[in-house]
Amino acid sequence: MIKRTNKYNAVKAEMDGIKFDSTLERNCYRVIKEHGLLNDTVLQQEYILQPKFRADSGKVIQPIKYVCDFVVFDRYVLDAKGLLLSEFKMKRKMLLFQKKLEIICVGSIIDMNSTCVMMKNNMMPSIIIEELKQHKKNRKRKK
Repeated sequence: MIKRTNKYNAVKAEMDGIKFDSTLERNCYRVIKEHGLLNDTVLQQEYILQPKFRADSGKVIQPIKYVCDFVVFDRYVLDAKGLLLSEFKMKRKMLLFQKKLEIICVGSIIDMNSTCVMMKNNMMPSIIIEELKQHKKNRKRKK
């Protein structure tokens, strides 16, 4: 039997009876828990970016949804991403337009650790998409 893999090579993981889409997401959960932010965190929050509607042709167009990994303090939307796909970038822009939230893309446990410290201190987390891009470039250069 051939084991099916995720198209982005993400390995599903579990912790505290919760199933996560990747080990990075599970590790981010662990860091949130270690920092004592679990009571202030919602997992897998869904946002409707565009409601369902009926086109002029009569066809029903399904809604555009965005499900983030974590929402902390009802203010910070955290997503564990190994790759920054164009779909995520588009949905991020749509969510920023609708809701005034801080959307943070975490690419490693180090990013998550520093993000948790900043959130606890009520500071704007510095690990955002632009910095994640630079962080990835620097990791590639070191190899």
